[in-house]
Amino acid sequence: MGNQQIESEMAELREQLEMLRRAQAEETPSPEPSAEAEAELDLAAADAQVLEDAGLSDQLQELMGRIDQELKESNPKALLAVFALGILIGRLLPR
Repeated sequence: MGNQQIESEMAELREQLEMLRRAQAEETPSPEPSAEAEAELDLAAADAQVLEDAGLSDQLQELMGRIDQELKESNPKALLAVFALGILIGRLLPR
């Protein structure tokens, strides 16, 4: 699933959630929502969160793949030098 597809599905779910809220407000003038409508809203919100988490998970996996590829293509001596420099700077900085 591409990021655009996930974003479009999230937008659709948000629109459905908003429509449910509007319909609920029109049907029941009281501030207390019905249990069934509240359950539907909770399910829609949970679905949107799952889709958002899936998108973040995909992005994190893509980032880790890129980092892995960069490490494989880098010179080991340069990586060791950068690591040692990081340790040295970390020790010299005040806490």
